[in-house]
Amino acid sequence: MEVLFDKLRRGNREARGQAAEELVNYGEAAVEPLIEVLSIDENAEVRRSAALALGRIGDRRAVEPLIKALNDADNFTQSFAAHALGMIIDERSVEPLIQALKSRDNIVSSSAAEALGKIGDRRAVVPLIQSLDGGWGGSSVKAITALGKIGDKRAVEPLINVLLIEVDYVTRTCAAWALGEIGDERAVELLTEALNDEEKDVRQAARYALRQIMKKNHLSKSDVQLKLEKTLKDFRERGVDSLIQALSSDDLLVKLKAAKALGEIKDERAVEPLVQALEDYHSYVRLRAREALVNMGEVAVEPLIKSLKQVSSSVQIEVAEILAEIGDERAIEPIIQILKDSWSDVQFELLKILAEFGEPALESTIEALKDENKFVQEGVGRIVKKMREKKLKIKR
Repeated sequence: MEVLFDKLRRGNREARGQAAEELVNYGEAAVEPLIEVLSIDENAEVRRSAALALGRIGDRRAVEPLIKALNDADNFTQSFAAHALGMIIDERSVEPLIQALKSRDNIVSSSAAEALGKIGDRRAVVPLIQSLDGGWGGSSVKAITALGKIGDKRAVEPLINVLLIEVDYVTRTCAAWALGEIGDERAVELLTEALNDEEKDVRQAARYALRQIMKKNHLSKSDVQLKLEKTLKDFRERGVDSLIQALSSDDLLVKLKAAKALGEIKDERAVEPLVQALEDYHSYVRLRAREALVNMGEVAVEPLIKSLKQVSSSVQIEVAEILAEIGDERAIEPIIQILKDSWSDVQFELLKILAEFGEPALESTIEALKDENKFVQEGVGRIVKKMREKKLKIKR
């Protein structure tokens, strides 16, 4: 064993790693010498190796020295000590790890969060929730994971908030998973919305979370559906004016429910506010507003056509797509007029949308071949060709 400690102190990085690995195999016999190395060795890399080895051995004699190492001058040694304490799992570690969670060093706070999750002590719940504000992506993910492992329902609302506002999809994915682990029914509505998230990982995590909540609360799919329908019914009863006002709420869930309810009520007054919601900062609201406008069908067509000249080019494209999805031929001429006055990249997108109308748009699109813009002429030519091919396939 002395030879191994010599390698640990004097060897290169590879030799130190190998020595630490072999010292773990000595188990309890290596604990006191490793504690001495952790406490007094001047080489930070040696102290890190000793901390990790002590964690892997798992002897509780190492807890106090590792707690002391949370204040080591080297941030990586602090991180390794936190990691080791998470392996040993001793309640004495909880308060010191909570203090380490507040470290300005993200590596240290991240390791502390992970360790607290492994220990599972509920004293860590509030500090972990507090650490979600202002933490970098990695430390936030570790804190969210820890909250999911601890499973305390105090974390539900903060985790819902993370899923609502977090830009980073990895963090959203982790929040959805954690909500499933906690299993509280309050998360059902938002997790249902997350099934339409633009990121596949978030959608998968939301599906997993919903299954977990259903299992833990003995709910069937019909139970969940009834719960969602009741919430929507309560919203519909507010009336159109109240729902339009709710689209401007600071509460994202309120906006989502308002958009869905307006789509089902199918009142023409809701079209303009829903078009404005197509520019909302949150993708869930944009998606729900689009679905609502499509669901409104014929009622929405004239107001949508009117809005084509009043919105930005990016929203013009989306409004045109909605009109094509509704399939009302009244939209064909207005889209062609917008096409003639647009930039080339917008024109090409509008041409593709016109192709969705199929044969009814054929004559008007051919007429656009007379446009002086060569880009429009070439684009129209390609689209007309596709339309004719589509028409031939239908006839066959």
